[in-house]
Amino acid sequence: MLTLRRKNMLNDLKNSSDYISVETFIRKYAVSKRTVYYDISKINEWLRQNQLVPIQYSKISGYYLEEATVEKLSLELTNEDSIVTKFDAEERKFRTFLCLYFSSKAVTISRLEALNSVTKNTVMKDLKTLSSQETIQLSVDKNGHYLNSESEKQTRKFLFRILQQYAHRFHYGLEKILSVFDEFIVEADSFRADVTRCLAIIDHAKSEYGIVYTDEIRYLLSIFAALINIRINTNLIEDSLINEEQTQAESFEIKIAEQLLMTTKSGELQFFETFLISGQLNGLRNRKRNTSIDKELFSITVRIVASFERLSGVYINQKESFLEEFYSHLYGAYYRLIYDIPNVNPILDQLKKEYQDIFTIAKLSVQPLEEYAKRKFSEDEIGFITIYFGGEIKNHVEKAEKKKVILVCASGIGTANLLSIQLTSEVPEINVLGPYSKEEFTLLEPSMNTIDLVLSTIHLETATNHPFMQIEPFLGIDQIRAIRKQLGTDITGYQIRHYMDGVLDIIENYATIHEEEKLRKELTNFIFNRTSVTAGGKPMLKDLLIEEHIQFLHSVGDWKEAIQLASEPLIQGKQIETRYVEQMIEDVEKFGPYVVIAPGVAIPHSRPENGVNQLGMSLLKLEEGVSFGEKGDVTLIFILATIDNSLHLKALAQLSEILSDETKTEELFKCENKQSIMDLIKEGGTEND
Repeated sequence: MLTLRRKNMLNDLKNSSDYISVETFIRKYAVSKRTVYYDISKINEWLRQNQLVPIQYSKISGYYLEEATVEKLSLELTNEDSIVTKFDAEERKFRTFLCLYFSSKAVTISRLEALNSVTKNTVMKDLKTLSSQETIQLSVDKNGHYLNSESEKQTRKFLFRILQQYAHRFHYGLEKILSVFDEFIVEADSFRADVTRCLAIIDHAKSEYGIVYTDEIRYLLSIFAALINIRINTNLIEDSLINEEQTQAESFEIKIAEQLLMTTKSGELQFFETFLISGQLNGLRNRKRNTSIDKELFSITVRIVASFERLSGVYINQKESFLEEFYSHLYGAYYRLIYDIPNVNPILDQLKKEYQDIFTIAKLSVQPLEEYAKRKFSEDEIGFITIYFGGEIKNHVEKAEKKKVILVCASGIGTANLLSIQLTSEVPEINVLGPYSKEEFTLLEPSMNTIDLVLSTIHLETATNHPFMQIEPFLGIDQIRAIRKQLGTDITGYQIRHYMDGVLDIIENYATIHEEEKLRKELTNFIFNRTSVTAGGKPMLKDLLIEEHIQFLHSVGDWKEAIQLASEPLIQGKQIETRYVEQMIEDVEKFGPYVVIAPGVAIPHSRPENGVNQLGMSLLKLEEGVSFGEKGDVTLIFILATIDNSLHLKALAQLSEILSDETKTEELFKCENKQSIMDLIKEGGTEND
């Protein structure tokens, strides 16, 4: 496919009876010599793909087409839709920004029309979107549009976000990422050479400072540094624009920044140090907790994990190692938060769909860090945190003989761990080794003799000695089926979901399925006698908190009595034993009022082994609040009884959603009877949540 400008250049050559010089193209399309060369190379790629002779070139006269090519093009170029590349709104926004960012002069509307193969109206709409949605400052003079230099810091952060988006799209293939920028950078060869130089510096940091970078981070930091060097070399910035950044960088981060950037300006170095310190190392470095901030962040990490455990009812087994790994991630997340550095989560939509309950609870659990930073996390960041906690909420399926699978992932450790978890959950017949970076796999692969399959999110030239499959960072059902087919594993008897895959495959052979998920649910309920009130196998809030479990009282003596009285419906229903109530009270005395998850709301609960017989929930609503110490007065006391690590999460997530909505929370506080509470609960959580 060709852009509109390249299609017009090809038309010029087709219709010309003479040679066309490079200078002619430069004047007509208002582009650089490098861009002309790049466009010609892309046109030639398209010509070869269509079995046509490429554009010919004479050093003396310029470019021309052979007669046979001209004749065939007369037919090809009449159908514009079949040859002109169509860009969606998001990519047009990116391309428009890159054109403005790297242009040394104002950019005309006609140039943007040709760049994105769109009309003038669409260009104007894209410019408006770029300015309003991304808070990019644009200016206009008599020659066209250009970026306002006062927004240099903001434009750089948007540039980094674009870089992340393209890196995810191209699975961190360096050549494909660089090709995106070739179209916009005049000295593309110099840019590529600088990327190579920066990569060498990043790789040297491993031996010099003991830092291990993922392939993702190696590429992102190296390319971003080279892109910034272009701005530095063209004097498009002022040191004063960014010198207010104050970092907590360690000496090795300062040295790396000094080596990567071609400047001694303190503002520039500080700006890049914020990216180094922001955790783009994804927890793969050993940072000593020497400063007061380091110690406070670790303390907050402990509180967040404790909060998640008590909100979810999931208790992490290998706590010490998890805390260290999670601290490394939160350390970076904190600095991304305070420096407003983007961190694109390529699987956010899948996470919110597949792990919505964990996502909701994670969002509630990170409040201590948000309070410390005085800022709210983006959904992208909550998604990465969800990945860490999601790894602790899984059921292990043990089997004596398992297939050995190597996992190679260019993404950060959190995404890699989620992929490993998903693999072991969806294909329990395998033993996943890794995840490894591409560099690590290259070193280890020759010594791997008994590997059944290599799975990687990036292309691996070295995987030829073993069966190889390239996969997405978040597995879809088709890829899961392909993995099982490749391994030749017997899926019967492992999980109901796997069994139903086979049933649906058979049905598809003889009938058209219109609503697969609804059919799957009905068949599952029929075959396995499952209750119809579950969503994704987990009871919903309206199923756990039934009307008989709701009580209203004017007041109580203290918080202990509140927990005791709130638990009565569950004791009477034999869902919990009295020792469970005693343990909840003991936990609050030991750990403090952690059960107060929102102003006026508490959810006391303990471990399943402390006296839970059956999953359940009850509610006590007080007219006069009871003090829970430093957390203030509470009027809503929800008692939660859990039997495992996950069955209650859907209901708890739906309750959290209600409590995160100020309007619904206020309505809940005002409810005066059981029916009004039940109506609010039903309204607040549906099977499609």
